[in-house]
Amino acid sequence: MIFSNSLKIGGMEKVMVDYANLLNDDGYAITYVVMEKTSKESAADYYKLSDDISFFDLNAGRLRSTIFKLAKIIIQQKPDVVITVNSLVLPASICKVLNPFIRFKIIATQHNLLYNPEIKRARLSSYILKYCSYFCYKIIAVSVAVSNALIKQLKIDPKKVLVLYNPVDRNKIIKLAHEYNVPDSNYVLFVGRLSPVKNILLAIRGFELIANEYPTMSFLIIGDGEERAKLTKRIRASPVRSRIKMLGTINNPYPYILGSSMVVIPSFSEGLSLVCIESLTLGKTVVATPNEGCTELLNRDDCQYGYLAKTFDNSEEFANLMEIAYKHPMPQHTLSEATKCFDKSNKLKEITALLGDS
Repeated sequence: MIFSNSLKIGGMEKVMVDYANLLNDDGYAITYVVMEKTSKESAADYYKLSDDISFFDLNAGRLRSTIFKLAKIIIQQKPDVVITVNSLVLPASICKVLNPFIRFKIIATQHNLLYNPEIKRARLSSYILKYCSYFCYKIIAVSVAVSNALIKQLKIDPKKVLVLYNPVDRNKIIKLAHEYNVPDSNYVLFVGRLSPVKNILLAIRGFELIANEYPTMSFLIIGDGEERAKLTKRIRASPVRSRIKMLGTINNPYPYILGSSMVVIPSFSEGLSLVCIESLTLGKTVVATPNEGCTELLNRDDCQYGYLAKTFDNSEEFANLMEIAYKHPMPQHTLSEATKCFDKSNKLKEITALLGDS
């Protein structure tokens, strides 16, 4: 059983869908449970579950509202393993206590760093995990940075924590990237939630600093979130407002990634950036702030796979890196080859080995 938030929110949810489909294809009987009211049939291709995966939505707005609904499904489905996302480990742990005669193991996944500045949610989910770790068989950290935080800051038993990078379906990404043609050309691209942690204003200010020198360049923003109104107001006040376009949510953003001049990831914090992995898969040069997730991806094996700023708030520095990336994009083949280690076939071996141990 996989217990996630939804089929429509972001990278974390997409990773769980990928795991579900991978395990289903490998012969596992998968039950997929989501906290929020969601229709399996209406999910975008980005979050599409295989037809033969059993699906339940709890239609719950809060963690406490999920407990008895989840317990009922666990009693009915009798899973051997329940894989949870971030704070959803809490209701799964309570269900384990409430149903001592149904033997199932919990594998928790942690996707965020403890000091994610996005209000209190990321920190809260981390501390929930600390107190629920007793009930977990294993805890998957999506990056070395997240693993170090769990062990050093939360003092979770290192024997329970393992690093398992997010899987990507490289063939599917490449196929979807050619699904349609993008009307724009010569643009910088941001893809992600419009939330404070994504630090999108830094990229906007950086674009404004180089816009006059590159009059045909535009800046496209794909995504939605609580900062939409604030960003819209800021863009309207920009001297190059006609060249900054907010496109909202796009079910298949890969053609936009493929057609971009570069992808910017200005986040304050990233556990492991799925957008970064997907952009590299399509051979796109990435400009990012020194968040742990992007640093881990772009500086690997003594090689540089993108451009990293030294700060999170220096718009001149970020603008300079954008200009360098535009003039000197990294070799597309090299970037794409660098993501083969994240391909779903390799990740499947790792996750099935873990399930085999359980």
